[in-house]
Amino acid sequence: MYTPGKRDKKDLNFELNLLPVFDVMAACTCFLLMTAVWIQLGSFDVSQALGGQSIAETKNPPSIWAYMNQNGQVVLALKEISSPLGRDIAVPGQQGQIAWKSVKAVIQKIQKRHPQIKTALIMPADVSKYDDVVHMMDQFRGNGVSNIGISPL
Repeated sequence: MYTPGKRDKKDLNFELNLLPVFDVMAACTCFLLMTAVWIQLGSFDVSQALGGQSIAETKNPPSIWAYMNQNGQVVLALKEISSPLGRDIAVPGQQGQIAWKSVKAVIQKIQKRHPQIKTALIMPADVSKYDDVVHMMDQFRGNGVSNIGISPL
């Protein structure tokens, strides 16, 4: 029964449910920790491979330029070096995708004949996938090419 001027005790006694706050805080903490770990594991140390100085000051080192075409074809061009393999080596794609085994074999063959090549420049097409560019960097890095650059589109 309601009596005017008298307060109900239920109004003064309430509990604040903090479990949803802790759930959100735990999820944000996990996201922060996983992001920090992924950034450390999924990073490349990339510097400018060619250029940076004036043309008169520098002589370009022998290098491989990888042109990634939209149909999956990769053309590996040898710059500043003569090779019995030829200047441009085309690796055809398979069903619009890059044939990674063939690309790896060609890069290994080039490195076997010319171990002095330590510079590569990747020239992606405007439709190239980010995964393909990173995989190409990985192919060069795995075959002893330490200076890798990416040409902007």
